[in-house]
Amino acid sequence: MIQNIMILEEDNPFGLVGREEELEDLQDFYDSDQSVILVHGPTGIGKTSLIRQFMKRNIEIEPDNHQTFWFSFPNVRTIEFIFNCLAAHTSKQEFFSLPLAEKVDLLAYVLSIRPCTIIIDNFEQSCGDASGSISPIIPDEEMELLKSLFIKMNGGESKFILISSEHPAFFDFDDDLDFYEYFIIDPLDSIASQTLAERIFQFYDIHSDVGHKDIERLLKIIDGHPLSMQILLSRLQYQSPEMLIAKYHAHRHTVMQIGNLRSGDYDTHLMALIHLVVSDLPVHVNYILPALAFYEGSLETGLLQAVINIYQTSSLGFSASSAVNSMVQELINFLEHNRFIAKYIPGTENYQIMPLLTEYSRRIALRCEPQNIKNDWAGAFVHVVARLASNLKGMDNFGKQLWYHFNNATFHRAYEEACKHQMHDHSGVLLQIIAAFARVNRNYAKAERCFTELVGIHHALEDPQMKGITLFQLAHIAEDQRQFKKAQIWLQKALSIFEDSNRDYEAASVRHQLGRIAHQKGDLELARLWLKQALNTFNKIEASYEAADISLQLGRINHEQNNLKQAEKWYQRAIDIFEIYEDEYRSATIYQQLGNIANDKRDFDISEQWFNKAIKIYEKLGMDRNLISIYQKTAQAAQSQRNFKAAEKWYAKVFGLIKDENKSDHLALLYKSIGKMAQEQGEYSRAEKLYQISHSIYEQQADTEDSFLADLFFEMSILDGLKGEFENSGRNIIKSIMSLNLLKSNDEIECRINNFKLSYWQAPVEEKIRLRKYWEENVGEFPIKE
Repeated sequence: MIQNIMILEEDNPFGLVGREEELEDLQDFYDSDQSVILVHGPTGIGKTSLIRQFMKRNIEIEPDNHQTFWFSFPNVRTIEFIFNCLAAHTSKQEFFSLPLAEKVDLLAYVLSIRPCTIIIDNFEQSCGDASGSISPIIPDEEMELLKSLFIKMNGGESKFILISSEHPAFFDFDDDLDFYEYFIIDPLDSIASQTLAERIFQFYDIHSDVGHKDIERLLKIIDGHPLSMQILLSRLQYQSPEMLIAKYHAHRHTVMQIGNLRSGDYDTHLMALIHLVVSDLPVHVNYILPALAFYEGSLETGLLQAVINIYQTSSLGFSASSAVNSMVQELINFLEHNRFIAKYIPGTENYQIMPLLTEYSRRIALRCEPQNIKNDWAGAFVHVVARLASNLKGMDNFGKQLWYHFNNATFHRAYEEACKHQMHDHSGVLLQIIAAFARVNRNYAKAERCFTELVGIHHALEDPQMKGITLFQLAHIAEDQRQFKKAQIWLQKALSIFEDSNRDYEAASVRHQLGRIAHQKGDLELARLWLKQALNTFNKIEASYEAADISLQLGRINHEQNNLKQAEKWYQRAIDIFEIYEDEYRSATIYQQLGNIANDKRDFDISEQWFNKAIKIYEKLGMDRNLISIYQKTAQAAQSQRNFKAAEKWYAKVFGLIKDENKSDHLALLYKSIGKMAQEQGEYSRAEKLYQISHSIYEQQADTEDSFLADLFFEMSILDGLKGEFENSGRNIIKSIMSLNLLKSNDEIECRINNFKLSYWQAPVEEKIRLRKYWEENVGEFPIKE
């Protein structure tokens, strides 16, 4: 399975030439015990094409449960984002709330037993490069955690493949830690170079002989690098070899002067190639090329049009003129034709920029401009991206995630430029959206860093409202990680700011959040106090959505305290408002709660009415997970009324929802419930089989502090007693008591001790001896005085 994360479809009409030996060597490395393969070679040597071909070949022979992930810098801005994506397929929701350092151990374990291949392209950008043209985009502490993951998962089922044009300093640490293989991609040999040249000539219908002396001179310049070959040889469609060689050397001299490059560097060769290509651009298009220097990873034509329009007209509007549209389209077509950019998804206007083009535009194209023009380009770019960021604030999480993949690197670049040019308002809104994206993708370490920095910005700008809102965001991040004490500290600081500035609505929102946290911590009275304080403010607004949300929370608190009458009042108050807002999901949630209350009161007809209202909405919204518990409750209600036929129907619905999902706890509960129903109908043999199935499912993932096994063993003991198997009954009661001892449930333990005494007195003498011994070995002092 391919997780298509920022992965481009292969679009190479020439195929992979001369890499058969590398494919076999790569397979040997892949089959070794090392957890990481570092694929290294200069830009354009064919690293990514090789790995694509390798993975395409391997996917056909990998088992169905093998998953492949593809990430690419600079669009990925945090290691935590990679961790989260890898953990998502394990269905371990608790993973996302863990601190970043703790995620490493859990992920190392999962990757050691579940086969995955994780490719990270353009890995050199994570740490920066030696030239300084690429700044590191991942903090050192996150790189250390990635290193730790590599070491801990060594020898497991999963592999990382890192594609890098630089040898990362990241790997220069301890030679004794043998967790990676170093795989170097060399230039093509002369035979492979000639084969690729012939394919290029055939594709472009170029009538040249690879044995001609001028073609040989070109191939010597190219020196076995496939990218160079594709760029240079394709130009033989309309230029003679002699002219092309002369132009190449002229452009090489030019870029050395502009970019302060050295003669022998491969980077100089690449810059000369791109300079040669862009010299074919018309003059009226060439002048907009420096705008690309501000993009990283991805390019959206609409944004580029807006940047050029603002630069050109000094207006604040976003509607580009037809002339600008035409120029941008001409540039995009040119770059796409020359394979400097490629579409993310066919039919869209989102493109991935070849890192080489970004480096060229920064080193060469932008340096051609006077400093004031460079600053004007930066200002136009920042302004447009900041305006986009402002608009994104109102988007839902799905929209933010969609934009994240295409714009996140661009937002970072704009933020760097805004800071450089002291554009404080813009830097604030850009950092806000970067932090928001980090939180949406549960990159909590980065989100906290960004929001903390944002607090400082708003403090310096003397903007207490935004400072308070940012503190509120920090509290949400802490709460998402279940760091409630930390969240309360942030909220108290925010509350103090809002109270001092008489911002009642914001202060009420903070009190609401403090109430939610107190509720999660189990302090119900403190939760009620905070929630009612917040409600007093929201009640001033007619049909306030926040008031409905608080009423729902207060209903839950009363429900937990078994104050069912008061809970019903709060639920009804909430539902009256949610129905006004036509919020079907929230309404269904309350219908379900009201059904639960009626069920607890044994008003089964009323509970069925509420449940049916909730079921209709959940089924309409396709929310199968929400239906599981409600079907289960309805079945249990029918069972308690000995309406076994109806109960069987509802249990069958539950089974239909969970059989194909990784929900072993729900499945174990289902078999236990059906087993008890069989027991109630006198079908003891069937009940025993169902209890055994429930136990075998649950013990594979049981938590020692979970009461499920205690209840299951108790039901099994009752069944054994009904069958006259008193020793088995006593042993299962002892197992139930052992589970309850872990939970310190004294009342439940006393009840089970009494049941044990009944089984013990009815057992034959030899069974009594064995039961007493089993008790003393597992529980302690025997409770019966004989």
